[in-house]
Amino acid sequence: MTHENTRQVKVGNVLIGGGAPVAIQSMSTFNPVNTEYAAAQINALHEAGADIVRVAVPDKKAAEALKALREKVSVPLVADIHFDYRLAITAMESGIDALRINPGNIGKMENVIKVVDMAKKVHIPIRVGINAGSLPEKILDEFGGHPTAEGMVEGALTHVRILEQEGFRDIVISVKSSDVPMMVKANRILADKVEYPLHLGVTEAGTLYRGTVKSAIGIGSLLLDGIGDTVRVSLTDDPLKEVRAAKEILSSVGIQQYGPVLISCPTCGRTQVNLIDMAKEVEEKLQTIYDKIGLTSIKYIFKEDGTYSYILKRRTVSGTYVFDEEAKTVIMKSKLGIQTVAYVTVTGNSMSLVFNADKLMSILKVITGAASKVNSTAATLNSVAEAYDGLMLGFELKK
Repeated sequence: MTHENTRQVKVGNVLIGGGAPVAIQSMSTFNPVNTEYAAAQINALHEAGADIVRVAVPDKKAAEALKALREKVSVPLVADIHFDYRLAITAMESGIDALRINPGNIGKMENVIKVVDMAKKVHIPIRVGINAGSLPEKILDEFGGHPTAEGMVEGALTHVRILEQEGFRDIVISVKSSDVPMMVKANRILADKVEYPLHLGVTEAGTLYRGTVKSAIGIGSLLLDGIGDTVRVSLTDDPLKEVRAAKEILSSVGIQQYGPVLISCPTCGRTQVNLIDMAKEVEEKLQTIYDKIGLTSIKYIFKEDGTYSYILKRRTVSGTYVFDEEAKTVIMKSKLGIQTVAYVTVTGNSMSLVFNADKLMSILKVITGAASKVNSTAATLNSVAEAYDGLMLGFELKK
């Protein structure tokens, strides 16, 4: 079952599965009891691009504190519950948007029924989550005495069957491992067996460098197969870096574009400038500008009749264009009176439009209506442009 065809569920105001955009998740490092700290971190994660944030709920006080936390944040929250069904009930009463709980781990069937009945009543989904490192002995014995992809899938399906038995199908499933090939294999098997949306992640991936590489390989390979409806990059680091890494993965596989894409040479003996420092400086300054004006994506439409339009921050700009095939340039003249020349590169389903840096900043200033914000940071970028003659910026578009 691919991303386009999975059963759709709703976490707060975020749709998961059924062709909805792949949602980015992260997890707060604070106990909900520390409400102010937790809220500040969760709001920062949301601003950085997290669509959903998970919160650990270790005890009754934490479950009760979710009500106050819910009032201080706008992003959907998932309560992470282990073993105690009463915490799940309290979390739902506190206004949580989803549960992460394994029904087979909360005791008697009557406990499961209480949780399911409450979830139905408040219309929230349940995520079944399996980690390779915590498979029950019964599953391990059945599949060779050690964690396997097949064992992870069976572990997940065991919990899913319990929910299905009670007529509950607003389910999300995750099968995670710190072993990338095992995680990928498990998700591919699961995608062939169920219609439920899948949450992707490499658990205990490690520190920033190693964890990002492992997550990019595991999550990225599945997304390229059309598998996966929501993702989390798990890092032993600031969770804000998890969100940035997830955005880069989604951008790299062509699912979504976030902010600027910097294309730079890896350098060699022919390089006559300090390109490494230059690329870092440009990327940092450009990201600051894009963040301040709220630019995350842009949609271009070129028609055969010589007209074009693009949508930026919910504003549509249109005009006429002329494509010079020999020079590989497109000259665009908008109804706003702005004429621009972009260099065009087409590869497969991707197209890059690259402009002179100063011209692109002028376009953004007019379109976004954020002249003061652009001006306040563009001066810094202009100093970079002056230092590095011929600086060009633009967009990488996916068909």
